[in-house]
Amino acid sequence: MQIRTMPVTGILVEWHDHGERWRATHAGQVADLAAGVASQSEPWRRWTPDLVLVTMGSGRSDQIEETYLTLGSSLPDDRVRVRVADGTDKPLTILGRLWMCEWSARDQVLTVSRGLEHVQICHRQRRLPTSEPPTGGY
Repeated sequence: MQIRTMPVTGILVEWHDHGERWRATHAGQVADLAAGVASQSEPWRRWTPDLVLVTMGSGRSDQIEETYLTLGSSLPDDRVRVRVADGTDKPLTILGRLWMCEWSARDQVLTVSRGLEHVQICHRQRRLPTSEPPTGGY
């Protein structure tokens, strides 16, 4: 088994070679499991070769900008590229047969390219300044 805690989001990603399964758990849930507050971790997901994208928010309240972890299937001959709207390529982390990328969501469009496949992801933040109380719904 391979385990990696992503440095920005704090999300724990596990890859199990036997059966090619993976799971990703938020940092808070990992702490709850260790403290005995939570009794179940995330379920294992079966790996597939399709370009399946999973995007998880960090869930951390100590960050000014929301950060995300996007991950997908990695094949041996694939060249995966993750690029944000300003043209910057984001670094990838490989774990087992998964690629992973952390990114900031301040109105960014993320383009994931794998071979001839291209997928765009966009998360738009809607936060009010802390000095102004909410005046209504979104």
